[in-house]
Amino acid sequence: MSSSLPIQVHLSLVPSGGTQPPPFLDAGERDRLARFRDPASRQRYLEGRRLLRTVLARELDLGPARVPLAISQEGRPELTGDCRDLLHFSLSHSGSVVLLAVHRNGAVGVDVEPDSPVLPDRAALLGRIATAREREGLDPPSGHADPGFRRLWCRKEAVAKGTGRGIPVGLHQVEDPLCGAAGEGWVRLRGEVGRGWATADLQGLPPGYVGAVAVEVERTP
Repeated sequence: MSSSLPIQVHLSLVPSGGTQPPPFLDAGERDRLARFRDPASRQRYLEGRRLLRTVLARELDLGPARVPLAISQEGRPELTGDCRDLLHFSLSHSGSVVLLAVHRNGAVGVDVEPDSPVLPDRAALLGRIATAREREGLDPPSGHADPGFRRLWCRKEAVAKGTGRGIPVGLHQVEDPLCGAAGEGWVRLRGEVGRGWATADLQGLPPGYVGAVAVEVERTP
């Protein structure tokens, strides 16, 4: 799993069959796991926690069970105690793909989405998530494919996740100067001055998926 940014991005595939929880899940994770009724959702959560704890354990030189994780007010996993500021990470999953981005020097966000055909409510979605400039610059669909829209969505989601607030930040507040075109860019969050988010599309995803990663950076005039 790779991008043009100096960020670790780890990929894992959700097993097709049921698997047993690893022994290092804490009581809260086991309780949430037990509440899932949909087997596919249960497996995605399980694989996400396995990936999260094993990668963070390696980075922090701890056993997976000793990684101090809690759930933030926004419902996202976060490090606590002495480890709070040692690593920044972001977790995303879709279908059978789980991604984890890890960065030591600033906030990071990652998103993965299915590369599905043109959405029937595309125009309505763009009206809610895109700026006027993005709507004007976005490439139209080509046949049944709509790669520009998918890239635009993933970049906005990655930035929103990196802020720690997710969708409530308002995707229309995240402006992509590339307007969904391929490449890496500098995305700004409306109202923020002097800082922004470097974004890059992810390479090496399984067929049928698109993804993006974003890291907060300071931009000099």
